[in-house]
Amino acid sequence: MNGINWLHLSDFHIGLDNFGQTQLFKYILRHIEVRNKPDFIFITGDIAQSGIKGEYDKFENEFILPLEEIVGKECKILSVPGNHDVDRNKQRFFSREEIHSTAEFFDPTKKA
Repeated sequence: MNGINWLHLSDFHIGLDNFGQTQLFKYILRHIEVRNKPDFIFITGDIAQSGIKGEYDKFENEFILPLEEIVGKECKILSVPGNHDVDRNKQRFFSREEIHSTAEFFDPTKKA
C-alpha cells in the first residue's frame, strides 16, 4: 500500500541569520535528496523576518529553486504566510474588521 509522504517546514525567518539559514537550506535539501521524495511540502509561517523582497529572493534562489529540482513537478509545494511575512513599513497595522471588510486585502494585484 502506497501512502502519502509529506514534509512540514516552518519559521525560516530569512534575514535573521544569513549564514545559519544557508547552512540550514543545504542540510534540508541534502536530507530530502536521500529520503523518499515527498508528495507535498507545507511551508507555514514566517518565511521572512521582515517581509521584504530581498528575504524572499534569498529564499527562492537558495531554497525553493533547488528544492523544486530535487522533488520534481509531481511534488506540490504549498505555503502560508506568518506574522513576520508582512513588511511593516508598508502595512503597520490592520484590524479584523479591515480584513473581513474586503476580499482584496490579501490580493497582490496592483490597482489601476
